[in-house]
Amino acid sequence: MPASQGFDLYPPQPHHTRAPSRNLQFEYTNWKGTGIRVTDLSQGNLLYTADVKILKPHLIVKTVSPAETVMGTVAFHILRSQIDLQVYGSTIALHRKGALHIYFTYISPTYHDKRLNWRSKSSFQCFDFSCETEDGESLARFSTRSWNIKKIGQLEVFGQMGQDGDFMDEMVVAVLALVQYSGAMRAAV
Repeated sequence: MPASQGFDLYPPQPHHTRAPSRNLQFEYTNWKGTGIRVTDLSQGNLLYTADVKILKPHLIVKTVSPAETVMGTVAFHILRSQIDLQVYGSTIALHRKGALHIYFTYISPTYHDKRLNWRSKSSFQCFDFSCETEDGESLARFSTRSWNIKKIGQLEVFGQMGQDGDFMDEMVVAVLALVQYSGAMRAAV
């Protein structure tokens, strides 16, 4: 029955949310924040490493196996609110949208060339963002689970795309870019 007939609509309960198909842990390798490692929580193995640089490219993301190879890069711009990602040679432009409710949007080459939106409840001043399709389907969520200075947060990927290597590579590079952006926004406040 509609809410206008006297019944209130309730928010979804925790047991109604989807369980993640993949969980990745992001953490700094040193106190300066110049190195990041990404591990798979279910298997405990190291999947990616990232080097944070002052000059472009600002992030260099590498896969660990079979050999350490550069998989993606991230470049920020001073005068534009766009973040440029490169994942295995494909260029992806994360565009910042909105004034009060900031979100980032891009066309995903690994998700059927559909537009994906990264949203944050805190305008990207905290590590709490989620990835959704234009239809509102939730694909991934990144959040901080502890106040540990070394641990950045955890990425949860939902559905079958969590098993797709190319999609996961794209998600990791996008999350690393947004983590660096959020860190800069927190430092500027």
